[in-house]
Amino acid sequence: MDGKYLIHDNFLNITKLGRDGYGIFLDDIADAEIRNNVCVGGGYGIALFWAEDMIVQKNNCSHNDGDGIHLEYVENSLIDRNNCFNNTYGISTFLCSFVNFTSNICYFNGYSEQGDFNEIWETGDGIRIGFSDFCRILNNNCTKNIRSGLSLPGGDFFVVYNNTIKHNRIGIEMQIERSGHLATEIVSGVAIVYNKLINNTEYGVYLSGYVRQSYIHHNIFIHNNIEGTPLGRHSQGPPYGYSQARESTRKRNTWFDKQSNEGNYWSDYQNEGDYLVDGNEYESFNSDPYPIANFSEISIPPIPTFPKGKWFSDRDFFLIRIAFSIAGIICIPISLIVISMFIAKARKKGIEKRNE
Repeated sequence: MDGKYLIHDNFLNITKLGRDGYGIFLDDIADAEIRNNVCVGGGYGIALFWAEDMIVQKNNCSHNDGDGIHLEYVENSLIDRNNCFNNTYGISTFLCSFVNFTSNICYFNGYSEQGDFNEIWETGDGIRIGFSDFCRILNNNCTKNIRSGLSLPGGDFFVVYNNTIKHNRIGIEMQIERSGHLATEIVSGVAIVYNKLINNTEYGVYLSGYVRQSYIHHNIFIHNNIEGTPLGRHSQGPPYGYSQARESTRKRNTWFDKQSNEGNYWSDYQNEGDYLVDGNEYESFNSDPYPIANFSEISIPPIPTFPKGKWFSDRDFFLIRIAFSIAGIICIPISLIVISMFIAKARKKGIEKRNE
């Protein structure tokens, strides 16, 4: 479907459809707005597949067995001021790009009241941005979700900015799983900045596995991991970690702003030396070398806005695509030349051996 669509002000109780039901399901669509709907009690509240230039705004999605809002293969869209609670995931994505997630409220996800009993999933997250690229997560509130307030299990180039994430098991989690000796996915180029991470049971921020080239600074960490968390039998430190953050990655990430030489505010910092970040068997412990003494010193700078919540302007988007195209044009021929050289060399050796 192409053209301008508006879906608004519907109350959709899909309890009778159960796990197979969708409140709103759109596939292969562009330039549509979904506003002020209530989607309750199905498999997914709102689901978008193969979509672009979408606005999903001011909807209430709750008590769904799947996700409150689910996106797959969605580009250049805005997910704004939605209220998602009592789903498996409040908002979840798969293979999306250039999407803004702004001012959403996601709480009590991981719980379901479908059926005769209340079922709890270990994996319930407020917002889960999976295997996606060039997304911004701004000004959201993720509270009291079963596992993470915000989970980033794969992708590149995120901005996580000015979110309030509190009373979850983990605040912000980038935990990339391994398969044998290979990573199933890598996260890189993430900026976690100017967020409030408060009273999460375990870590305020947890980076694990193949997370690299990411920056964590000017965040406010208050009373996370109060009871301590087991670090594993291979830990180079004590069996329990009491830091408010943890990094157990193959590649070190940066816990301060290189321009200002300012790190993060930590409520348990003792005003002496670096603030230590818990680690694990891969690396020695990382640290924030420039802790901020008082969180009142952190002033939040404005983020530029673009029409319809775009992270990049049309010109920027065009230039990025051109850059990728040029990289492909340059790299593919070079690769073919190198392969051809190896083949020619192998053939020459084969001919020489036969002549002998």
